[in-house]
Amino acid sequence: MPRTFALLSLMLLISCGFGGRSETPSTAETRAKFGFSSDIVEICDAPGVLGVRIDPVGRGSSNASCGFNDAVRVYAVGGVALNPPARMQCRTARITSAWMSEAVLPTFRDARRDLDSMRVAADYSCRTRNSRRGARISEHAKGTAIDISAFRMADGETLTVLGDWRNNNGGFMKRVFRASCRIWHTSIGPDGDRFHQDHFHFDATRDRGPNTWCR
Repeated sequence: MPRTFALLSLMLLISCGFGGRSETPSTAETRAKFGFSSDIVEICDAPGVLGVRIDPVGRGSSNASCGFNDAVRVYAVGGVALNPPARMQCRTARITSAWMSEAVLPTFRDARRDLDSMRVAADYSCRTRNSRRGARISEHAKGTAIDISAFRMADGETLTVLGDWRNNNGGFMKRVFRASCRIWHTSIGPDGDRFHQDHFHFDATRDRGPNTWCR
């Protein structure tokens, strides 16, 4: 009997993820949690990615390199809200889903932090890289990039890239960043250059594969 009880207890711990969330919350649960309307649904065949399809982005732009089709506005990924919602390609939404499930959430769970939402510093923007004159077109102009400036926990604690990268939370923030590098093709943080002191830049450029550029 004791052996049977021990086996059942072990199975229960495994199924519950040792006390953490082991499965992506359902669409209904996420909608209720954040007060999303009923038109916010799972999109792009990407588990846990909630949003809406939108018209092609960037039509009529003065720069022909800007804009993209297969466009969506993403409100939440893996039960974590994006604030504000981010415009991107469906391909980028699928990569964002992998990023959340394979990098972000495991890192937060290991630290026993319950991530609630992320602050989006930039999504689509028809501009050059770092808005510099004469630079190449930014991945933000193609719907393949997202910038994150802060992480808010369920208990109200908020970690910001600007405020926490170089303080007592710096080690944890660097773990989040390094884990993200495994998924995104380009990852730039505060140690990368002067343009990224207050946010993480992640993109999925077709010019390179995952973890090619991590600074």
